[in-house]
Amino acid sequence: MSFSLDHPLEKEKQDYVYCLNSSLSLHSTDYAFLLEDDAYPLDDFFPVLLDTLNHFSSSLDHTHDASPAYVKFFHPERLSTFADVVSIIELISWVLLSGTVLHVTYCCFRPLPLSTHSSWLLCLFYALLFALAINRPGLMELRRLTPSLYALLPAPSCCTPAMLFPKSSANAIVSFLQSKTCENNLGKDSILDEFLEFSNLNAYVVQPNVVMHIGMYSALRQNIVDPFLM
Repeated sequence: MSFSLDHPLEKEKQDYVYCLNSSLSLHSTDYAFLLEDDAYPLDDFFPVLLDTLNHFSSSLDHTHDASPAYVKFFHPERLSTFADVVSIIELISWVLLSGTVLHVTYCCFRPLPLSTHSSWLLCLFYALLFALAINRPGLMELRRLTPSLYALLPAPSCCTPAMLFPKSSANAIVSFLQSKTCENNLGKDSILDEFLEFSNLNAYVVQPNVVMHIGMYSALRQNIVDPFLM
């Protein structure tokens, strides 16, 4: 079966390529940022964006890390769990830090009848229960205290409501998108994943999210969107 521009996913991809090309055509552009119409910027959007730009522009080398393929500024919270190596390391770090702080604080104001070792383990256990209760999205909310605490992590698959493209990789991404045809189960986000394998470049996601995915009706799928999936 062949697909033309009448296919919603292909039309969306072509519109995306047009917007990215238009952004790159501006004079002295080092980055292009695409914000889709179903993405609502939060109050911390610009401070975090500027901090992210400073992070990459201050890199003294020209490795892939200094010039990524792209940076995502949104990932569905429902997909954010303690199910990968990075998130498990975050969980362990949180438990050790917060559990130790809780133990020291409690011992200063109300010495425990338990041994120091036992009371520390108990505080670690409480910290672990708290983290599991609020899950990873809730834990990530603590990073909103300052832009410097936001995490820059390897980008997972799915979703492109807010994307930052360095010019050094954006032109190659445009060409790669134009060489592919979107169809059922192959959207532009899947093609971007293929580009990472093709180019051997890295991609990142900023967490917690600095945009909110809005809208109750999907024009692509012609149906009402379940708010719990956003």
